[in-house]
Amino acid sequence: MEILKEYPFIAFILSIALLFLAAKFYFKAMGSKHAKEIIKRQFEPADQKVIEAGFKFYSGKKRERYIRLLTRMRQQYGHDGLKIGHQAMLIAVVSDSKQDVDTVQIPPFVDEAFSKHVE
Repeated sequence: MEILKEYPFIAFILSIALLFLAAKFYFKAMGSKHAKEIIKRQFEPADQKVIEAGFKFYSGKKRERYIRLLTRMRQQYGHDGLKIGHQAMLIAVVSDSKQDVDTVQIPPFVDEAFSKHVE
């Protein structure tokens, strides 16, 4: 502890490092909390306002990818057939530039279909 009295910047650096470590664990825990919520609600109808907000949020290539994938989803399931699971998938696929939005498989997110594969 003598070294901390002589060099207070070491205590400062250690406290900053611990703060970042605590923040990392906090955000990781919150991320898994949100993921659990999405999984629990994946079969509920999507909020069209949230989907429409994607047009404002994304720009450039990501906006083009968003529109192409959303168009495919709406062709398969209609405007009112999109689920919260589709919202999460839309964000994940558009954010990952390695995934091809024109060929990615779009699941139905229908509770009966999903429950047969889980059990």
